[in-house]
Amino acid sequence: MTQSLFATSALMPAKPRVKINLVGDELTLDWSRRQWGVAGFLCLWLTGWTAGCAMITYQLITKFEWQMALFATPFYTAWFVVAGLIVYMLLGRQRLVLSRDEMTITWKAGINYYRRVVPLDEVARALPDVTYTQQKNGPPKPVGVLSIETLGKPAHFASGIEDDEAKWLAETINVCLDGLAPHRTAVASAQLLAKTERRVGHELARLEDEEFEDDDEEADVVVYQPTGERQLRPSDSTWQLEHEGRSLEFTNRGRWSVGSIGGSLFINLFWNGIVSLFAVELFKNFEWFLALFLVPFVVIGLCIFAAFLAAITAPGWGERYSIQPGQVEHRWWCPVYGRTKVFPFEQLDRIEISESGFSEPAKNQIATKHFSQGDYQIALVDTNNAQVATVESLTEGEALWMADTILFEHPELFDRDR
Repeated sequence: MTQSLFATSALMPAKPRVKINLVGDELTLDWSRRQWGVAGFLCLWLTGWTAGCAMITYQLITKFEWQMALFATPFYTAWFVVAGLIVYMLLGRQRLVLSRDEMTITWKAGINYYRRVVPLDEVARALPDVTYTQQKNGPPKPVGVLSIETLGKPAHFASGIEDDEAKWLAETINVCLDGLAPHRTAVASAQLLAKTERRVGHELARLEDEEFEDDDEEADVVVYQPTGERQLRPSDSTWQLEHEGRSLEFTNRGRWSVGSIGGSLFINLFWNGIVSLFAVELFKNFEWFLALFLVPFVVIGLCIFAAFLAAITAPGWGERYSIQPGQVEHRWWCPVYGRTKVFPFEQLDRIEISESGFSEPAKNQIATKHFSQGDYQIALVDTNNAQVATVESLTEGEALWMADTILFEHPELFDRDR
């Protein structure tokens, strides 16, 4: 395996930036992209900002005032965020480990702050890809990255990698995957994975400014056909399967996210801290001009605060799809409100799987983007060739698992033998 690991058609770069270590059947890849220039500038900026925060702290200690405390809030918030960015830019490192049983990706900047473990049977293959970063002026900037397709959400590795090294590294990982688990489950979904390959090809063509023709119309929709093996729920899926009498229920409940809570908290402290200063001044000395001027800023602040409340109450949000003879019932709820919709049908004909946004929208479409971030959808189609209901924003594995479960546990709902 050691000899075949680097037997790739893509040439190995003279000086690869990814550090590779192969010990037995375990492949370890380390990637770091230190941004010395930006980090140096932020260090200079933080020096002056620290002096300002120290003066504010001294003022609060010697003569505490609530207005000064509100004034200090955005300063302290910005200090912690910029300090965290500097640590990330100088110490940030990403590690990918492939072993006999699993693929592990960790992010660390002094300490581990992200870790994802995917069973090797759920890993399909690695592909060179691109992501886009927003810029203040001009269009989004393309950034090379390695995308590892799984039955769940794709895993991204080595953001900022050069295209030639990405191609070589993708082939290296694929050779290793084929050696470790040649008959892994994810390979069975190659028909849908081909769609991802075309998308990646288009993105790389845009990155290289090459001309290409859009072939998204090809194989947009796949009618799911059960195979000899059952489709399993992806390990990273938030969906749960429950049974209530003859009803088959797929339930998805929200979960706490450190990124969502931390990001919304920072924006709240920074934005609402500044707005609160003007609000206090307005209460002390009311002026119509200042009141009207503050209206849009207060409205934005309330929206930001609502986003923060949604983040910290995430486990109280959820949705459920109950599939039973004659109807599909969708229940959506949040901590203060709930809604139920029923979609009746006489007889189903098939289940279609496609990438979201490419197929005809269902007449009774159900949006699920608040709870999932996948690119696939399943559509229940009746014998009149009309879509009864569509569940969007599923990962590839979730779509396959749901379709297989419905067909296996409720074959009587369908007009044809499966």
